[in-house]
Amino acid sequence: MSHRSLHPVGGHPSEFGLGVRLSLRDPFLALAAPAEPVAPDPAFATALRARIERALNLPPGVAVSTQTVQTAAPAATAGITPYLAVADARRALEWYAGALGASPLGEPIVMPDGRVGHAEIAVAGARVMLSDAHPEIGVVAPQPGAGATVTLHVDVPDVDALVARAVGAGAVLEREPGDNPYGRIGVVRDPFGHRWMLNTRRRCRSRSAPPTVPHRRRATWST
Repeated sequence: MSHRSLHPVGGHPSEFGLGVRLSLRDPFLALAAPAEPVAPDPAFATALRARIERALNLPPGVAVSTQTVQTAAPAATAGITPYLAVADARRALEWYAGALGASPLGEPIVMPDGRVGHAEIAVAGARVMLSDAHPEIGVVAPQPGAGATVTLHVDVPDVDALVARAVGAGAVLEREPGDNPYGRIGVVRDPFGHRWMLNTRRRCRSRSAPPTVPHRRRATWST
């Protein structure tokens, strides 16, 4: 029987039975190989670039939070998500949870000065973003007693119950729940100045054409 000898690039020879002589490569040699550059993850690179751009565009004295938050957003129901500014974001988050049944989507991002820079909630399955007012960058909350320039329309299972719940928690009743061609609608103004139109929809008899709106009600149905 002839003997075989294997000679790798590196390592120490070892003796085995049957007269076979092997030389094993040192596994640490592979770890010592030069590192090759790797392209960053595209999503990470995009998020980092956006954060740097925001930081460069902020006015003097305003810092970007270093907090990272993982959020589990509900399925999108529309292409536009409202972003509210309020005078007290922490109290608003508590109020929306208690009065409108909102659920938090992740933890709020708190800025270095203690104000909430970003928070997300789900109201009846719809996502709503909010923050404390930051007047130094033009983000202001509604003024008490001033008119509303935006109305938040939300489809809810029971408008009568939700309106009563909101009013009981301190909302101002602007329109009692009433029947309309597309559903039963009630309107409230929350304690932070935002106007909510709550609607429990009806099923149309025909999907091909909407119900006819009586002429005398057309002028005020949208408000």
